[in-house]
Amino acid sequence: YHHLTCPTNFDTESDGMPDGWEVQYGLNPLADDSASDADSDGIGNLYEYLRLTDPTNPASANVTLYANGSTGNDVYDGLSDVWDGDHGPTRTIGQGIGISFSGDWIQIASGQYTNEPAAYSPGAKSLIFRPMGEVVIVK
Repeated sequence: YHHLTCPTNFDTESDGMPDGWEVQYGLNPLADDSASDADSDGIGNLYEYLRLTDPTNPASANVTLYANGSTGNDVYDGLSDVWDGDHGPTRTIGQGIGISFSGDWIQIASGQYTNEPAAYSPGAKSLIFRPMGEVVIVK
């Protein structure tokens, strides 16, 4: 497929995944396959790209997401415990839950969390919460 993609456009079909990444994993860079699930793990190809996981390996589906009420920001992707220029922790535990998939871990930095729902729940998701020290949730 690589020779058919537009050399001046990293995402020929505008599906959110760079052509080179799609070619690397055997996806079609000329078709919008962002919602497809190449490895049938329940996570679409676009989310695999965004989460830095392998869309052809169902064992790579789950990640650790990070929440830090002091240094996080809910526009960060939760994929790092500190902001590194590309990835950073969410500010709220609820945002971590919101962007998670079943099987993910949510590592919660010690500290005080405000503006959290009184009783948030992962719903049908099966998540593992890992508090790192004392975690206080203020209503």
